Amino acid sequence: MDLSTLLLLGIVGVLAVNQLVMRVGALRARKAIFYSLQAVDVLVGTAILWFHLPGLTRWPVLSWAIGLVFFLHAVQNNNLRARWLRQKLKGDKARRQREIRQALDTDE
Repeated sequence: MDLSTLLLLGIVGVLAVNQLVMRVGALRARKAIFYSLQAVDVLVGTAILWFHLPGLTRWPVLSWAIGLVFFLHAVQNNNLRARWLRQKLKGDKARRQREIRQALDTDE
């Protein structure tokens, strides 16, 4: 395999890991995994924008589009995690309120 094919497979692999982490709740909940994925997205996107993809030198706009996809994924991942954390906090708050109500009802 040549360098262009390896880079393309690497890009597809990073995007696949990105999808896996954001779809599996246990992986998304771990800060170290989430933030390392975010760092990889930003680094890969920056590298693609800076160096361009070797097989696409005739069409630099494609390198830009692929590089910007990684920044888009970083923003989407942040939005998904923020929504997930808000829902988790809301669920924890509702559960805690139920526990307090039950404790108050049993004391009477």
